[in-house]
Amino acid sequence: MKHPPYHLRTNKAVDRLLLAEIIRALGPNYEEFTYYSLAGPFLEDLRVIDHFFPEIRIVSLESNEQTFKRQEFNRFSSRIELLHTTLADFLIHLYSPGTRDIFWLDYTDLKYQRFDEFQHVLKLVPPGSVIRITLRAEPEIDLDSLEDKLSEEELRRVREEIEKTFTEEFDKVLPHSSENSAFLKPTKFARMVQLMVRRAASTALDTTGNTVDYLPVQSTYYNDNTQMISVTGIVCLRTEMERTREKLKSVRRVDFDWGEPHRIDIPALSVKERLHLERHLPVASNQDAGEVLWQALQYMIDQSVNRSKRQLAHYADCHREYPNFIRISI
Repeated sequence: MKHPPYHLRTNKAVDRLLLAEIIRALGPNYEEFTYYSLAGPFLEDLRVIDHFFPEIRIVSLESNEQTFKRQEFNRFSSRIELLHTTLADFLIHLYSPGTRDIFWLDYTDLKYQRFDEFQHVLKLVPPGSVIRITLRAEPEIDLDSLEDKLSEEELRRVREEIEKTFTEEFDKVLPHSSENSAFLKPTKFARMVQLMVRRAASTALDTTGNTVDYLPVQSTYYNDNTQMISVTGIVCLRTEMERTREKLKSVRRVDFDWGEPHRIDIPALSVKERLHLERHLPVASNQDAGEVLWQALQYMIDQSVNRSKRQLAHYADCHREYPNFIRISI
């Protein structure tokens, strides 16, 4: 089974550390948590959780036999529980809710089944649990790539067919205000998927007695060869909403109101470039971080000056989470 090198991708690495920041804000009783992950062959998110929170019990769920064997080979700690099972089978036969649980439903695709699994998890976990779902946030067919191959009329028909098929599959979770333009602009598509998560959560928890809600904490989208979106929230007792918001208010990019998702767009920088930029960080709040770091480099790191400044501004915001990839001899 082919897997992308998640352990070597900067945007994904930042996304992992943002989850760790949310968990840290919910402390200090980390031993109350169990972390469940769809980790993939390299177990990278488990490494992050194990590093920052050694008190947390960590469990990996993997359905593919060959990937499971790679996980066994890449196991970095004897305390990791590796289970060869699907998420659905685990929830039905093996899952026993703890005091507080953390699930990262880290998918690489966008299917209705993913929302169904997300809803199943929401219904089972105890109050105070953190649920993050990551989904593909772009259409399966890139319409822009067809512009030079199809006539305007043909392109219109293809777009209409894509939208029709999408609506039929996701009708139960589509936001009531979804726009056709969402299929044309990456930011709008990411927003639409975020609101699909919102509707799925609302529908699931409406059937649980109206004592809990899914409190959104953070929504981020980023390019990982494919545009992805991560939505993180807490299954929270309604009586605990204000206290939980207070604990989480210092988390970066926190948003309790389902606002537009925040973009992670970290540039690929050499170690020398990062060392050069460090002397200018952090940038004062009254300054334009992208402009400050652009002046420090004086050359483009992307296809235009504006895009370079935008990426440098993202770097200024996330430089502490920027992963270090080094080559060593073993």
